[in-house]
Amino acid sequence: MMPALVCLFVFCFASTSFGDTYWRTYEVVAISDNSLTLVDSDGIQVEVNKDTGDYKVGYKVRYDSVRGVLKKDRWQDYTVRKVSSNSITLVHKTGDTITLGSGEVKTNLGKFKKGNAVSYDSLDKHLKLIE
Repeated sequence: MMPALVCLFVFCFASTSFGDTYWRTYEVVAISDNSLTLVDSDGIQVEVNKDTGDYKVGYKVRYDSVRGVLKKDRWQDYTVRKVSSNSITLVHKTGDTITLGSGEVKTNLGKFKKGNAVSYDSLDKHLKLIE
């Protein structure tokens, strides 16, 4: 009976802080040979010594400062360059463009107009207006 109570106590009251994450969203504002300079929405600047890889100034990234892990944010901000009934063309502030067919996006393209600021989720294929 005693081991069951101990297990119950540990299960119900033990700290779960080991599962905490420290991910924050940043924007890449500068790139040097072996580091990236990131700024968060509060204006806090962080220098990250990482492979600069495919990152460009203007990309949104996610950074876990405790584990030192950096990855591209799945949501990137774009401007609608062109929209039709069956496709939409988006341009990122880096100059990168993507064209998505109506079957590739889980959103009604009719609500978007040229010049709209949008956020695109490259993983789940969602597109939403930025307000």
